[in-house]
Amino acid sequence: MDYKGLLFLDIDGTFFRWSLFLYMVDALIDEGVFNKVIRRHFAAEERKWRERQGSYDEYLSRVIEIFEARIEGVQTADFEAIAREMVEKYKNQVYRFTRDLVKEKIREGWYIAAISCSPEEAVKPFAIAWGIHEARAAEIEKVNGRYTGMRHVPRDKAKIAREIMSRPEFQEIPAENIWGVGDSESDINFLEIVGHPICFNPTLQLYEEAKRRRWQVVVERKNVIYRI
Repeated sequence: MDYKGLLFLDIDGTFFRWSLFLYMVDALIDEGVFNKVIRRHFAAEERKWRERQGSYDEYLSRVIEIFEARIEGVQTADFEAIAREMVEKYKNQVYRFTRDLVKEKIREGWYIAAISCSPEEAVKPFAIAWGIHEARAAEIEKVNGRYTGMRHVPRDKAKIAREIMSRPEFQEIPAENIWGVGDSESDINFLEIVGHPICFNPTLQLYEEAKRRRWQVVVERKNVIYRI
């Protein structure tokens, strides 16, 4: 198929209104795969973030630390089943702007690629549900049907985007038809290589970079979308 454009986007906080990873941890606790007491280990960071006294990154980092310490030995089949159920339950909790953008670009014949740090067991069924052609996500090493605890995260989004852009089927796509959507400073490295970067609900650091580079900023608040 000859694609007319490429759209790269993050998932958590950019398309999905929350975090697939954090919902996944909640589901693992609810299903008894993780002990319920582990919520105590990140409750303080979550409370500080919700009360605007701590950062989201501190909260997320603490949950990741706990997840990595406990995922070893979990059966992959159990994890995958819980992930599918979680995605089915929450898949429609998305932002209108990115939801409509993805739908529009699919109709126009664009190729959609998602890059996420959440586990692939959750990201891939979510991507399929929304017609996204390709999803790169965190991979947890598996041996004999169980996880080892080794986690490989696609941190270099620019490298992934370049690899996709270099494929023969995308060589005729003009630069103005290569778009990227991100929401944090970690997305800067891939936003700067696309023809049309969009900073969606950006962090302060990304917003300041967007102003400096004159990138488009889009903010969605309740049922209103602001383009800056």
